[in-house]
Amino acid sequence: MFFIVLTAVVIGMIHPYVRYWFAVQSFFLLSLGGMFNGYVSARLMRYFGAQEWRIAATAATFVLPAYLFTVFSVVDIIEWFEKSSAYQPFTSVIGLSLLWLVITAPVAYSGAYYGFTSEKDVPPCKVSSVRRLIPPN
Repeated sequence: MFFIVLTAVVIGMIHPYVRYWFAVQSFFLLSLGGMFNGYVSARLMRYFGAQEWRIAATAATFVLPAYLFTVFSVVDIIEWFEKSSAYQPFTSVIGLSLLWLVITAPVAYSGAYYGFTSEKDVPPCKVSSVRRLIPPN
């Protein structure tokens, strides 16, 4: 998502000085990324024979954001101890976390459901059951 937003800024689709639209478009891309994340994880789990799509949806929804929240919190605590001007108030962090929970979690679950209920994947070519020896080069 970061590279998509950065590319949009470089191309000129997003003006970095209009912060409201930058935030709106970033949250929109985050939501699309959550749907894509849920879809891909559910398709991979189904391809490898899993039966529960909720496990894929839960992992896709919570693993990466929990890691990012942990890293951001540790850095923010260090900035708070050092009395840095880059410190974010704890209420802002909680607010952003709730916003993520309200927007991205349902979208990731819907992407996982759609990915798990779509047609079953087939290998790209027909595989013969006859074993053959691969000659050395």
